[in-house]
Formats: sequence, C-alpha cells, structure tokens
Amino acid sequence: MLPRMSGWQFLEQASEMLESGNIPVVILSAIEGGGDYSSALGVAAWLTKPLDVERLLEVVNSLAGGSGTEASSAPRQTTSVLVVEDEPILSELVSEFLTAEGFVVDAVGPVDTARILVGRPDIILLDLMLPRRNEWDFLRDRARDPVLARIPVIAVSAAPLERLAEAKALGADMLLSKPFDRDALLAIVRSLSH
Repeated sequence: MLPRMSGWQFLEQASEMLESGNIPVVILSAIEGGGDYSSALGVAAWLTKPLDVERLLEVVNSLAGGSGTEASSAPRQTTSVLVVEDEPILSELVSEFLTAEGFVVDAVGPVDTARILVGRPDIILLDLMLPRRNEWDFLRDRARDPVLARIPVIAVSAAPLERLAEAKALGADMLLSKPFDRDALLAIVRSLSH
C-alpha cells in the first residue's frame, strides 16, 4: 500500500535484483498475511501491523544468520548504558526502566566525553537537543576517537527526520524519534547489547 508503487509492483520489478543479490524481503502490512503468502510471493517473512518490534528483531536476526533468540533474551548483567539526557524527569524514567530490565545505567546531563572515556559504557543513549551543539559535536568527534567509535550510540531526538538523518550520517548507530515507545527503546538497546 505504498503511494506511487505498490509493494506488489516493487517485488515484481525488483525480483531479479533481489534474487541475484540474495536480499531477503520482509513484508510489513496492515493486510493479514495468512497461509503460504510468504512462499507464494518469494519473501522471507510477512509481519502484520501494528508492528511487533520483538518479532521484527527475531526475523531480522534470523535472516542475518543469528539463532533468532538474541533479540528477546535478557541482556548480560554487565551491559552498561550511559543515558545522556538533560531533562531530569525523562532521564530518571529511562534510567529506571532500563535498570528494571537488567541493564547497569548511569545518567549525565550534557555530554561529558572525559566521563565516557573513563566509564567506558557499552551503549550510549544520546539525546540530541536542537539548540545546543555539544551532542552533535560529540558525534563528529567520536568518529576520530578509536575508543569512542567502538561504543554504539543511539541518537534520540524530537528533531525532524532530516536532522535524525544528519545524526546517522555523523555516525549514530541507531535513531529513535521522540516521543518513543518503551518497547522500541528496549528492543534497540537489547539488539546492541549482544
């Protein structure tokens, strides 16, 4: 149900390229895909809206060669997440939620590169405020620092999609748009914690 080209048309036009590149296709549709829809269309999986994030991650993990259980398994107890968020209430809510899910969480207001280097978190949840440049500068500098470059960054922002795309271009590993769903946050953090 795409605006200019239906999914059916896309599959028909791209089938040769998808097949030669061995690129699996996952259908996400409001249409209930029953029975042999997937095999009849030559797609890897059919998921129905509303999206079940955990199921999507299982499918993608399976297609990428994983066992399919990593996305839903609990994180290692040593997985540490640094929450960089200057809104105290949001910082506290996210920290409490991730702690309850088994992560070790530390929270800071503005980004503090020295503290990040000393603490060496496994994952950074980075709020990108529009008026300030500190977080954007951190993303730029991160690419040049071999230690920081190894720490996955989830960029979180209420910024327009173009700005989030800019964060991705600067090296953010994952993007999360505000307001975000807790399950989506958890699925992303879990996917980076393995």
